Amino acid sequence: MFVGDDGERGEDDVSSRALAEELRALAEGGAPGREREVLGSAAARLEALRDERDRLRATIDRALIGIFRTSLTDGRILYSNHRNAALLGYESPADSIANMRASANAYVDPAQRDEMRRRITRDGYVDQFRAAVYCKDGSVKHVVFSARLYPEHGFLEGTMADDTDRVTRERELEAARAELERHSRSLERAVAERTRELSETIRTLREAQRQLVEAEKMAALGGLVAGVAHEINTPVGIGVTAASALAERTRELLATYRGGGLKRSALERYLAVAEEASTIILANLRRAGELVESFKQVAVDQSAEKQRRFNLKPYLESLLVSLRPQLRRAQHRVELHGDDELAVVNYPGALAQVVTNLLMNSLQHAYGEGDRGQITIDCRADDELAWVDYRDDGRGVPNEIAPKIFEPFFTTRRGHGGSGLGLSIAYNLVTQQLGGTIRCERPEGGGARFLFSLARRRVADATC
Repeated sequence: MFVGDDGERGEDDVSSRALAEELRALAEGGAPGREREVLGSAAARLEALRDERDRLRATIDRALIGIFRTSLTDGRILYSNHRNAALLGYESPADSIANMRASANAYVDPAQRDEMRRRITRDGYVDQFRAAVYCKDGSVKHVVFSARLYPEHGFLEGTMADDTDRVTRERELEAARAELERHSRSLERAVAERTRELSETIRTLREAQRQLVEAEKMAALGGLVAGVAHEINTPVGIGVTAASALAERTRELLATYRGGGLKRSALERYLAVAEEASTIILANLRRAGELVESFKQVAVDQSAEKQRRFNLKPYLESLLVSLRPQLRRAQHRVELHGDDELAVVNYPGALAQVVTNLLMNSLQHAYGEGDRGQITIDCRADDELAWVDYRDDGRGVPNEIAPKIFEPFFTTRRGHGGSGLGLSIAYNLVTQQLGGTIRCERPEGGGARFLFSLARRRVADATC
């Protein structure tokens, strides 16, 4: 246990000093040899113990941790070293012993005092017990106790260390956590609101995209109608001319017959004209029927997003027939290669839109006025995908714009009929509806190459 207060120290010092002097006097006063030796040794040991006690007292007084002793009877402070006194704001140990509150009143929270007592009573000691206590000036300090009960001596001895910095850091950390939680909730609300706004924006953009795709489809369909109407006009016109000539010769033959002047030679000439006119009329009506059939199928596919089975190359041939007027006016030649039996189950309207957009892109950007271009389309397939290799021999795609070519509204002919949507729509249709990929390349021989794929058997719920 620790040494007592200054009063106890004085009494101990007097008693030990007197006892040592008495022993020394007895040893020097003529005691027998053996007794003299024992008494001298005892006096020396007593002085040594006194010196050791003084050193221990000095060590305890100057220890870097607070050391205290309190009375079990009334809670008075019986001993306090310098660190303990300074920890609670007292000028010296004597000041703390004279003025420190009794232990029962030193606790800020009575519940901590009661818990301390409960543990001491139960276990005889406490270790690392944390509490808040009052200082001399009434301020509060957080400390950590370790103490042991000595009931046979009527006091409690222990150590006390400053815990204020740890408590302050914990409170600051808790405040920071609370602030972080507040910011986190605020951020979550902001993210939720932003997500809602982005979702609404995406919905609006998708609707705008759908409308743009529909507008592009209708524009292509309008061009298709105009082109097919122009294309049909030729066979229909020839048929009408042949029919008119045949009608005229029929009226002439009928007048000759009614006048009674019909001859064999005149009948033979009429029959020859009728045969020739019938052949011309039939051939041109068949040609017009083929054009109407091609137009009807392509128009239905482009206006209705329905999946069906179709042969790839023959379908593209029908599409090219409907686009022939635009190609003929531009004096370009299109070659289509591939297996006639290559079949896919996919969205033919989307495919027609993609190829139409690629052809229109070549007509607008690849060639200058008066150029005669060559466009080649090759069809092939593997187990999962069908591939369409589209090439033109025009100007090609400059390296600086190649990365942007599929971006919406990007065009090098703004103000000259370019909307910047053709290739963007083609890209979205290939990747989203046809279930494939598309890329643009610049072949070594010049021109542009667009290689795209489509699933040979597309799932039925694919959407644009």
